[in-house]
Amino acid sequence: MRVKPQLDFRRLRGWMATCKRTHVECILKGAGAFEEVLPVLDVLRLIDVENMCLVETRDVVPYIALSYVWGSVTSGFWLTTRNKTSMMRQGILSSPEYSPGLPPTICDAIILVKELRRKFLWVDSLCLIQNDEEDLQNGIDITIVREVQEDLWMGVYASVAQLLKNSAYETRAWTFREHVISRRILYFVEDKVFFQCRESIRLETCEDHPNAQFSHTHDFLSSAPPLGARMDFPILNYGSLLSSYTRRALTEQSDILRAMAGINRRIRRISLRFGYRMLEGIPTGAFDWFVLFVRFGLCRRDGFPSYSWAGWRGKVDFPLYDDTNEWLRLRTWIIWYPLLQFWTLALFFSLHYVESHVPSASVHDRAGVKCGDVFLDGFEESKLFDQEGLFEFILLSQSDSDLPQFLHLSTAVKDWKWYNVMLIEWKEGGIAERRGIGTIVKEAILPGASYEPGPVWKEIILG
Repeated sequence: MRVKPQLDFRRLRGWMATCKRTHVECILKGAGAFEEVLPVLDVLRLIDVENMCLVETRDVVPYIALSYVWGSVTSGFWLTTRNKTSMMRQGILSSPEYSPGLPPTICDAIILVKELRRKFLWVDSLCLIQNDEEDLQNGIDITIVREVQEDLWMGVYASVAQLLKNSAYETRAWTFREHVISRRILYFVEDKVFFQCRESIRLETCEDHPNAQFSHTHDFLSSAPPLGARMDFPILNYGSLLSSYTRRALTEQSDILRAMAGINRRIRRISLRFGYRMLEGIPTGAFDWFVLFVRFGLCRRDGFPSYSWAGWRGKVDFPLYDDTNEWLRLRTWIIWYPLLQFWTLALFFSLHYVESHVPSASVHDRAGVKCGDVFLDGFEESKLFDQEGLFEFILLSQSDSDLPQFLHLSTAVKDWKWYNVMLIEWKEGGIAERRGIGTIVKEAILPGASYEPGPVWKEIILG
């Protein structure tokens, strides 16, 4: 989609001006010094659309960023250590030497930035040195999105969320943080233009209503920017963001944490207020909750620990407790030492596999009585599930529901009859890896319920 001459730039400027003037949720509270705003950068590199060249600055300046799905859009035109000096010459991007190779998407973005009466544009391929690994580690906050459509979605009264759902943009992991962090976004989707901020959505084909706002009952994906950015309930909000993020595609699996860098930095800042830190994408202060992620048919991701959501490919979900903070305070007991070394109770049960599309099993005690359920991770790839015999579980925390109700809010009286457990497999070097998450009834930890040698207290090193 090219920026058409008939695009009403005046109206776009009006949307942005109204947002900056009247929307409390969208106002940036004190930009701060360069070192505070962009602590990982030596300089901020931007395209100066007035002088048509690359510039470097240590000033905190307003800019618009372009987000798009890589592919033919870049056409091999990007910043490298070799062309960096020449790219900073005034007028270089409009010169006969460089102008023909500038991708149409970036040309359109430059026109748009000029028409919005802004000076600076950020484009990853031209503002990050593509052959410098350290430079590529830096994250961004984005404000405009150019969507590359793979399949056309036919419809007249479609919302921005519905249109994006059918686009390549909505399926890529790298674009997720941009969708969540941004205060203001312009979407170009199926020859339509949407403006979305943390308080409203505007569409060029619809009349502007002064009081148009998000509904608090909005579908989460369509309201991800306001919910994700506000972090009113950091643990639950971060868990919801991870559920949305992990359903997206990632070409390089090693980028799983890097593609979430901007969101993880925000969570890290919140965690530091309480003296916590981030470990493999998990805030340590809520470790007991984040290790309980579940989903059907997770596959192992190499290079990341099994206890983290980053260690698995596939969409993950987290349990829903009425008050997560209270649950962490009253229903957990493990002291998580460095390198995930801790003491807990180990139990041994048999598994009866459930014949369904969901890799799961019922857990049976020494008497052959069902005492719980477990979702199995890496079911198709791990040889653990080919064996006959007993499986080892470790006790994690208390639960107010059995596994079928694990992901649903409950209005029932809380009697905490269950324990959350992790199915483990031992690897070389005395390292235990997660192979499933489940729940068992409290009685299953009593003497005689577990097969021998359980129940027994063990020191676990989780990898």
